[in-house]
Amino acid sequence: MEHRLRGAVGSLALAALLGGVLVGGSVPSVAAQDTPVADAETSQTQADAAAAALATGKYPYGTELMLLNGQASVKNAAGSEAATLTEIDEGTTVTVLAGPEPIGGVDWYQVETEGGITGWVAIDQFGIAKGGPQLAAGTERQVVTESLNLRGSAGTSGEIISGLVQGDTVTILSGPDVADDLDWYQVETVYGEQGWLAGVYLGPVGEDAAAVGAQTEPTSESVDAAVAAFPDGSVVFIEGDGDPVNLRADASIEAEIVGQLDDGASGTITGGPITAGDYDWYPATFGTGDTAVSGFVAGEFLTGGITVGATATVADGPLNIRLTASTESDPIGQLETGDTVTIVSGPTDADGIAWFEITSGDLTGFVAGRYLGAPSA
Repeated sequence: MEHRLRGAVGSLALAALLGGVLVGGSVPSVAAQDTPVADAETSQTQADAAAAALATGKYPYGTELMLLNGQASVKNAAGSEAATLTEIDEGTTVTVLAGPEPIGGVDWYQVETEGGITGWVAIDQFGIAKGGPQLAAGTERQVVTESLNLRGSAGTSGEIISGLVQGDTVTILSGPDVADDLDWYQVETVYGEQGWLAGVYLGPVGEDAAAVGAQTEPTSESVDAAVAAFPDGSVVFIEGDGDPVNLRADASIEAEIVGQLDDGASGTITGGPITAGDYDWYPATFGTGDTAVSGFVAGEFLTGGITVGATATVADGPLNIRLTASTESDPIGQLETGDTVTIVSGPTDADGIAWFEITSGDLTGFVAGRYLGAPSA
């Protein structure tokens, strides 16, 4: 059973939240759109598409995008809970076919991969690869990722001259030169150093430096969805895609790290979300007794929102219903993605899994809580 979730924010800022790789998530999915047909009036050059993206924060049909960091799942529909068709790696390019579909605070786009697979991706990990609008000499830009190497030549193999950090400003001297499927620009820093930077990591001065690829800010609708997903007192699970997630002393990526939460760890929400920067932060307690630790975790890395006595939805099926809270117990039924159950009791920890007793129709048994989510509002 696969359960991979992608975040709702600029992926290059997520390293401050994760103990390792960049990830995140949400629950609902929607049906795929029909692919638009390009004609003489609607077709556009890659540069036109990129210019429109920079102006609107959206990516038109035909825009070529690159996966900037880590892996990404290509889904059969928009939404992190849709079935995964394939995984693509950092540096892979895709072409926009349709979208956006806003799901859980992130825009999903239908794309075609280099291998010819058509599916949906969460756009937060992507940026314009090459062929975008050229940056004129003398233009000021700022670094939009947490750290960026200034290199002696265009390309990832260029000698590292120095390191820049998010918000540093540079002046464009020349370019672009295409290397490693990226547009590279020769720049001069405020410190008088000259070198080359990948243009995809440079944004307009004065805009939110944590946004990558001209992405939009979280909307009030996405905040409402988050509140509905993780109510006070509900049980949640860490979805770090195999990596630990940072628990912080306050609702900020600058706050002290008070613990690192393993993928799948369960905890209890102790209050409402606080929106700070690009993230909805939840106060939560993980562990029990002397091992309990409390702090704030970004909602993009939480699943669940399960409350005893309430209903829940199967977020990742098929899911076995077992007679007792154990992987050794025989299945007495099976649930599919989207099925609704009633939570009777829980969680019960066994086999390293947080189990919940549920009822579904005439069946009563136990399921692994990690694969449940609060019903959509």
